[in-house]
Amino acid sequence: MVFRGKPSKACKRCRERKLRCDLREAFCSACIRASVQCTGYRDTSTLRIADQTAEAKALSKKARSPTKRQDTLKVSKSLPLDLQDQARNLFFTSYIADFSRTWDFLCPYFDSRIAPEHLTLSIDAVSLALLSHQVYSSATLAMSRQKYVAALRKTNTALQRTETARNKTTLDASLLLDLFEKIDSRGGGHEDTHRAHVNGALALVKLRGLDRFTDDASLRALMRLTMNLIISCVSSEDPAPEELHDIRTHMSHYVDVEDPKWRLSGLMIETTDLVSEASKHTLSHDLLVAKHVNLDKRFEQLAQETPQPFRRICANGKNDKILNGYFDVYTDRTATQMWNVSRLARIILCEDIIETCSRRADKFSTLHAKRARSTIEIMIQDICASVPQMTDCSFAALHKLPPETLRVHSHTLSHCLDVYILIFALYVAAWSRNCPLSARTWIENQLEYIAEHFGIKESAAVRTILRGGEGDVRVGPWDVYRLLGSYAFAA
Repeated sequence: MVFRGKPSKACKRCRERKLRCDLREAFCSACIRASVQCTGYRDTSTLRIADQTAEAKALSKKARSPTKRQDTLKVSKSLPLDLQDQARNLFFTSYIADFSRTWDFLCPYFDSRIAPEHLTLSIDAVSLALLSHQVYSSATLAMSRQKYVAALRKTNTALQRTETARNKTTLDASLLLDLFEKIDSRGGGHEDTHRAHVNGALALVKLRGLDRFTDDASLRALMRLTMNLIISCVSSEDPAPEELHDIRTHMSHYVDVEDPKWRLSGLMIETTDLVSEASKHTLSHDLLVAKHVNLDKRFEQLAQETPQPFRRICANGKNDKILNGYFDVYTDRTATQMWNVSRLARIILCEDIIETCSRRADKFSTLHAKRARSTIEIMIQDICASVPQMTDCSFAALHKLPPETLRVHSHTLSHCLDVYILIFALYVAAWSRNCPLSARTWIENQLEYIAEHFGIKESAAVRTILRGGEGDVRVGPWDVYRLLGSYAFAA
């Protein structure tokens, strides 16, 4: 016990009442005056009291310490992380591990201490740009641009030496710098500027040699480069460079060439080659239409031969988020985006067929134009049917909401990215001159809903573009694609 001085010899009643006991023999005076029996006096020599003050204080401190630690933990959770740490965590946990897994070759560099400076700075720049895109923070955007400039300088320094230029991390940094520009410079700059880092990465592959790309991480980086290059060529209507065909030939020894995504990328290469060839006006009318029709039929064949895991499940529903009373459910966002890329490519092809056939009034042109219009209507309906599974929080997309939404409606970052990838396909569907009025009206309403409900301002911008593009003055699909961040938001 805690030592508080020598014990009193007084009787029990005087001790309890804190009275001065006179210690008279037999009975004390205070008890006599109160006419109560005195308990007598205790022998203090028989009381063995140890001074346990130090032990008592230690026990008291130990008893209180768990509560203090818990309070400390609670406070630390509420304290904001360093902005760069937040951005880096977002990039690796939400973007790489969830949204765009083709970037998973960067996972070993989550720990910045094991990456060279130019790669670390490139990751920091992209991470901050992604965070800025999600929260619309000008301060974060400014930080990301500072990191980008620093990363660009360090990468240029690394390129001065052949040894470091051939290193895998330099190629990774070039891909990241390209990704930064897609996120940050949405819709701005000339196409040559947009492709600068892609062309640089392609040159690094040639310098390193394709025979060095055999391990899984290198092949994943090579796959990322081919995807970026294909989309860059398609969006700029340039033919695919010979190096792209060489890379795909090399990769065909390591990947499943029957995979629908691989086959789709091959068709997209043929699409950009055809569009580039058509722009030269060297093909005859009949040959141009025949090539377009043949390519469209190959897209159709791919859809028919796609294996079950990529196929959709049709479900019924009735509300303003569902067009024509039904919607489709896919296994994940990757399957959804793969199908919609095929559909929007077919819409653009069929628009070209209709425009070309309009110059002739023969039976051949009339039949192909009729088939193209029918195809466009089907593709538009299928694109619209892919939307409710992501956007209809009251029914079709209810499973995507976090548990706490029962109290306060909210969306995860993963859910918002699911919705984001739908915007471009919706634009292409409504952009088509052959889009039914009911579908176009529904699409405009969905774009407005996405902007307001999910807080995605790009959706509002696309809706404004769509409404302003009446008649002959229309913004092309690939211009809108760049506005949305291009392949930075390809699942």
